[in-house]
Amino acid sequence: MMTHHTIRSGGYDLTFFRRLTAAAIFVAAIFAMHALPAEAQGNRPQGQRAAPPQPAEPEEMEIEQIELTQTQIDAFIATEKEIAPITAKIKGNAQPSKQIMSQMETIAKKNGFKDFDEFGDVGTNIGMVFGGIEPLSKQYNPEELIRRQIAAVQADKKIPAKQKQQILKDLQQASTSVPKLKYPANAELVVKNYDRLQPLMGQ
Repeated sequence: MMTHHTIRSGGYDLTFFRRLTAAAIFVAAIFAMHALPAEAQGNRPQGQRAAPPQPAEPEEMEIEQIELTQTQIDAFIATEKEIAPITAKIKGNAQPSKQIMSQMETIAKKNGFKDFDEFGDVGTNIGMVFGGIEPLSKQYNPEELIRRQIAAVQADKKIPAKQKQQILKDLQQASTSVPKLKYPANAELVVKNYDRLQPLMGQ
C-alpha cells in the first residue's frame, strides 16, 4: 500500500535533502528509480558486479509547490555551494547539530532567504522539476523518462524474473503518479538554468 505525505523542509530532513541535491528527483518516481540495477540505468563500470537491488515500494509524495523566480534560483545556487562542504561532513543519516543548523540558517539568510525552510522549499521545487528534464533535449518530460526506464528493464536479461516484475510494477505505479506542475513556468525557468544547476544536482 502506498503511503502519502507532503514534503516540506521544516525540521531539516537531511536524508531527503541529500537525496534531492545528489540525485535530482522527480518525486513520484524516486523510489522506483532507485530500485533499478545499474545495468538498466546504463551506468555500471564494466566488470563490476552490483549488489542485488532491493525492491522498493513507491511512495506517493505531495510537494508543496511554489512559483519559482530567477532570484530564488540564484539564491539557491549560491546557498547550496556554501553549505555543501558543511553537509558533506555529516556522516550517514545523522542529523546536523544545532551549531551546523545555525551555520546553514545564517548562510541561507545571507543569500536572501527568509530562513532555512524557505531555502528547502525552493530546493525541493527545483529538484522536482530538474529530475524530470531529459538531459540531452533539455525538455521537461518525466513520463518519457520513466518509459525509458521501463524499456531498459524489460530489455535487460540479467535481472532475475521476480526482481524484474517488482521493478516494473514500481515503475508503472510511478508513471501514474508523476505530480502535475502547478506552475508550468517553473519548468522553463529550471531548463534555462539547467547547466548551472546540474553540478549541484549530482547529474
